[in-house]
Amino acid sequence: MKKVILIIQILTMVVSSNAQRTISLDSAYNYWRNPNGFPDDVTYVKDVDNKLDRFVGIWKGFARGRSYELHFTKITTVPKDTNEIKWDQLVGKVLIKDSVTGTVIYNSLDSSGMNFTGFTFKRNQYNMSFTENTECGDGGDVFIMTVPGNNNKLWFYIVNDADLLTPSDCPGGLENYRPLFPFKKAIYFDRQ
Repeated sequence: MKKVILIIQILTMVVSSNAQRTISLDSAYNYWRNPNGFPDDVTYVKDVDNKLDRFVGIWKGFARGRSYELHFTKITTVPKDTNEIKWDQLVGKVLIKDSVTGTVIYNSLDSSGMNFTGFTFKRNQYNMSFTENTECGDGGDVFIMTVPGNNNKLWFYIVNDADLLTPSDCPGGLENYRPLFPFKKAIYFDRQ
C-alpha cells in the first residue's frame, strides 16, 4: 500500500510539473501575434537569454530641440494578462527637456506608473508600448535595439496610435500640440 501511495504521489508531481511550461521572449512573439494566443500550458515567458539586461539603465539622446533621458528597469515574473502568464519585461520612465533652455517638458521619473511597458522580441528589436497623453496621439508602439556591435548605443523608434486619436479631446487643440517624441523618426541614445 505504501508503494502505491508513493507511486501516486510521484505521478502527481510529474503530471503537475509537465502542465507548466516556460518559454523564451523570442518564442512568445509567435504566440503573441497568433489569433489562438498562448497554449494553456505556458505559465512563464522568461528572459532566458538575458536579452533585456543590455537595455537596463539610463540612456540619453537628442532630437528636434529636445533632450531625452530614458530609465529602463527589468522586472520578472509579472502577471501579464488575465490568464496569469508570468512575464519578464522591461519597463521605463522618461524625462524630456528643451535642449536649449533646460525647461522640463515632461517628467515621469518621480511618478509611480510606468510609461514604457515591454512585450517581446521580434528579431533583435524589443517591442514596448508607450502610454501618455493618448488623447493627443502620444501613445504608441516603441521599438528599441542596441546598435549592432555597440551595446552602449540604443536605437529608438515610435509609431503613434493615430487611429485612437480624437483631436477634439486634445487640451488646447491638436493644431497647437507638439508630440513628446518625434514619430516615425529614429532617435539614438547613449548609455550613461
